[in-house]
Formats: sequence, structure tokens, C-alpha cells
Amino acid sequence: MDLGKADRKLRNLKSTGTKQTVSLGGSIVCIVSATGGNRALYLLTKVGGRMARFPLGTYPTTTVSKAYEEAQRVRAEVREGRDPRVERRRVAVSGDIPRTLEELADRFVERHLKVNTRAAWAKEAERLLRTEVIRELGLVPLGQLQRSDLAALIERKAAALRTGGGTGATANRLSAVISKMMIWSAQQGWTSFDLAIRLPKPIKELPRDRVLTKLEVGQFWNLLQEIRETGGVVHPVYARVLSLLALGGARTSELVSAEDAVGLTSNDVDLKAGTFLIKKGKTSDSVRTIVMPPVMRQIIEEAAEAAEGPDDLLFQLPRGGRIPSREVSRAARKIVRALGHKKWTPRDLRRTVATILGEEGVSEATKRRITGHAGSDVHDRIYDRSERLKDVLEGLRRVEAYVLQAADEAQRPERSSEDILGFQNM
Repeated sequence: MDLGKADRKLRNLKSTGTKQTVSLGGSIVCIVSATGGNRALYLLTKVGGRMARFPLGTYPTTTVSKAYEEAQRVRAEVREGRDPRVERRRVAVSGDIPRTLEELADRFVERHLKVNTRAAWAKEAERLLRTEVIRELGLVPLGQLQRSDLAALIERKAAALRTGGGTGATANRLSAVISKMMIWSAQQGWTSFDLAIRLPKPIKELPRDRVLTKLEVGQFWNLLQEIRETGGVVHPVYARVLSLLALGGARTSELVSAEDAVGLTSNDVDLKAGTFLIKKGKTSDSVRTIVMPPVMRQIIEEAAEAAEGPDDLLFQLPRGGRIPSREVSRAARKIVRALGHKKWTPRDLRRTVATILGEEGVSEATKRRITGHAGSDVHDRIYDRSERLKDVLEGLRRVEAYVLQAADEAQRPERSSEDILGFQNM
């Protein structure tokens, strides 16, 4: 094809008053409008045994040489058995296919994590992707990515964690994030499902099932009371939060404000009725009314008196502001060390309360109302919306009585530890 001759031909075309098709050579044609103002360039070639027309651009915005280059690219795709029209329709419908693993991770974060997952998990998953995956494999073309690349990355992370003295459990979290991203990618049609299935989880994790013994509960409660009254190893505000966790089994994020939950404010407390409202949590079942037995009520009243306004959080950092859940966990670790206990966390307090309720014969339905868990069957999950306030109050009274009795017994040196162990660690 003579590009110079074709360009001169187009520049010298005169309007004929009717639509015309002009051949430029090399199966490239120009369709000229009746006025001569629109000059569209096309390649004519066979695909699947049938003649097809592929747009190359509009002259003079697209020069003859650029149209020729595009025609060569289209011909190469056709020779490989692909139909360029299908690819263009795919781009028009679903957008460009990501070219690298970094581009895929960016889209996964924006289109899936930030839309369909809880804020806390989305933040942690994005952190793992950016610090572990993108840093090492971000520039790998998506079409060249292999399962072995992902598996080796996870194994290297586990080895590094073990070398540093850790358990390596973060490598399992990394594996889960990568698997979710690659499954999502496969659902978009960008990669194969083979990249996502059964990625290694290097660390065998044992389920955490810690329940405080009655002696530990008593020692813990006595120390909390001392801190609330005179101060101690942690600030009194943390002692109040941990006291409520020990008496009611709530999630930490339901008492202090978190990214995916709203902590207690003065507006949520009705001292006249003796209740407070947990208005948001991990699930819809987390929304519930708690009826306060005496000691729990006393702690809530102390916090409500310190709050300056009705919209203020009842529990704030000593310097003011939202308390991150990790700060409550840090306070718990200090108390564990001070007491010389085997490690336990605020979540173990929740498990301990649920265990006390079970030992005291509280019904499963009431236990779920107290702890904010979903029902075990369709009736409980979907239809039963009863608050069971009397049952909730009675259940929490039994927990409070257990805790106070444990505290009293822990102060009696004449009692042997075998007499007051209560629950055995499971």
C-alpha cells in the first residue's frame, strides 16, 4: 500500500452530494459522507469465512499511516483466530482488563472490599495487599501470573514471621485475602479459577477456646474494682469497659466506637428504665436492649455522669476521643500480667459470660439476646423479634451474682484454689 498516494487521494476528494466508498489499497477503504465532511476509515477482511468491517478511525484525526498500523494489528488478531470486535464489545461492557496484578488489586479494593465488606476487614485486607502482594508481584502481567507465584509469596511470608518469632498466622490471613481477590478476578472473567483454589495456609491454627476459671474471674474483678476506685495498672476508663465486658459479654466495639460499630452515648442510656441500647454491631442481631442489674447500672451511671453532652461517647480516651478496640485489648494484657494469669483477651470475657449463662441454665434464646448472636434456625433468625427484657435481666443478674461470689471467694486465703476453680479451661 502506497501511504503517500492514499493520503493525497483523501485530501483531494471532492464532495459528490452522495455517500461514496473510496479504496485506498491494502483492503483499507474510506467511507465519505454526502457532504464530504465525515471520512471514516475501515479495514475489510474475512473473519470466520465472512467479510467483516473494522473501524480504524476518522480522517484526518487518524492519519493514513496510523490507520495502516491499526489495520496490521487487526489482521494479526484475525490470523490468531480472534475476533477484534468481540474484544471491543467486552471493553465497552466491562471496562479494560487489568494489565498487572497491581491494577487487579486496586480494582478489587475499590469495587469489592470497600463496597461489600466491613470497614475493619477492608482496611486490613488492603494493607496486606499493598504491603505484601503489590510490593513483590505488583508489576507481574496478569496474563503471566502463575499459581506458583502466589503460593511462594505466602510461604515466604510465613517463613519470615517464624524467623521473627511470630506464629506465622498472618500468612494465613494473606492467603485468604489473595484467594478472595483471585476468585473475584475469575468471576469477572479476567483470570482462571485455578489461581484461587486451595492456596496454601502454612500455619495450622488451633481454635481459641479460653474461658476464665472462677478464681481468675474473682481476681480480675477485685483488681478492676480497685482500679475504678483508686487507679492502678490501667486508666479507670478501661476498667469500666472491661467490667461491662465481664458482666454482659458484649463485643468491645459495641461499647467503644469502632469503624463498623457505634459506641455507647448518653442518648443510648435510659436510667429511669434501667436499660441501654446497643444500636449497631457486626450483624443485625447485634442491635439489642440490655437491662442492667445493679453493678452494671452503677458503672453506666458513673460513665454517664462524666459525659458532657447527650451525643458524647460514654467511654473516651483519657485525653478525649474515640477509644480504639486495640487500646482495650492492651489494657487487658496489662491486667493479665499484673495478675499472673495465663493469657486471655476481651473476647475471652465474652466467651466466659456465655459459659456462665449456660452453666446457670439460661435458655439459648436469652443467651443470644444478651450476646447479640443470630438465631440457630429460621424462626429465630427471621421471625422472632421479641426482646425478652425480663429474661435478659434475670440472665445478667445470674452473671453478676457469679462474678461477685467469685470476687468474694478469691479474697479468702483459707479457701483452696481447687474449691473455687469453677470452669476448667477448654
